[in-house]
Amino acid sequence: MRYDDLPDYLARQFAEICATFTALRAADGVRRLYQGSMRWKRVKQVDYLIRVRADGRQRSLGVRDAVTQQRYVAFVEGKADANERYRALVEAMKRQRQIAKALRIGQVPATWIDILNGIGACGLDDHVIVTGAAATYAYESAAGVRLRGDENDVLLAARRGRLQLTALRMEAGIAVLGLLQQVDSSFVMCDGSPYLAVNQGGLEVEVLFAAASEESRGLLNAPRFVQPVLGSNGVMAMMTAPDPRYFALQKLRAANQLSRNEKERASDALLARVVLAMFRQRLRTPGAVASGTTTDAPDVVAAM
Repeated sequence: MRYDDLPDYLARQFAEICATFTALRAADGVRRLYQGSMRWKRVKQVDYLIRVRADGRQRSLGVRDAVTQQRYVAFVEGKADANERYRALVEAMKRQRQIAKALRIGQVPATWIDILNGIGACGLDDHVIVTGAAATYAYESAAGVRLRGDENDVLLAARRGRLQLTALRMEAGIAVLGLLQQVDSSFVMCDGSPYLAVNQGGLEVEVLFAAASEESRGLLNAPRFVQPVLGSNGVMAMMTAPDPRYFALQKLRAANQLSRNEKERASDALLARVVLAMFRQRLRTPGAVASGTTTDAPDVVAAM
C-alpha cells in the first residue's frame, strides 16, 4: 500500500473544515442573490418598487401593494440574514484555517490553492480541470489518506512542483495563464513552451488544450471529480479532476506507449497504480465518484 490513513483527530478536523467550507460556498451563493438593493420610487404620486442590480441597472417590480410590500420586506430581511450567515462562516473559516495550519493537515502548495480559487472566481470551473499528478490531491483528500514518502517520492515531487491543467476551450486556457501573474507576479512564460509558466521558486503551471491530444480530450471528457482540498497555509479550494477510474486508465495507456521516454512512462505507471489503489480501497463506494452524469465508467479495476 502506498498511503497511510489520516489519523482520526486530523480526519475529524479535516471533515469539519470541509463542512464549513462547503457551507460557506453555499452561503456565498445565497448572498450573491441579494446583490444590489430594492427601494421605493415615487412617480406622479404613485410608489413603485425598484430592483437595483449591483451594476446599477434598475427594473420596476410594480406599484406598492400588499404583494410588492411583502416582496420588499422579504428581500431586506433575506439580505440581512444572508450577509450575517456569510460573515459568521467567514469567521469560522478563519479560526479553522489557523487550526489546520498549526496541525499541518493541508498538503497542497499554497500557490496551487490560490490558482484554483482564482479559476473558481473567474467562473472557469467547468472549463479547466487538473489532469496531472496534482489531481491526486483530490483523490487523497476524498479517501482520507496521505500518500507515503519514499516509494512515492517521484510522485510527491511532481505534484508539488507542477500544476498541469487541461482547458476545454482556448480562451479558458489563456484566461488561466493571465491569472497566474495576479496570483504570483514572478510567473513568466517559458521560451519555446507558450503554455508553460514558471515562478521564481521553480513552480511550474502547464496548460494543455483538449484539441491538442487524445489523452487531454479523454481526461477532459471524463466525469468530473470535485473535491475540497486543503493548502499547506490552511486555505481551502475546490479541485476539479477527472473521475479516478478514467484518470488511472488514461495514465495506464500513456505508460504503455513505447514511443515515450522511459522516465515519463514510469511516472504515469506509478500514478495509475496509486490512484487505482485509492479507488479500490477507499473511493469505490456509492456516491464517492463525483459530479456529473456519465456513461458506464471503464472497468479499470478489472483491466489492472
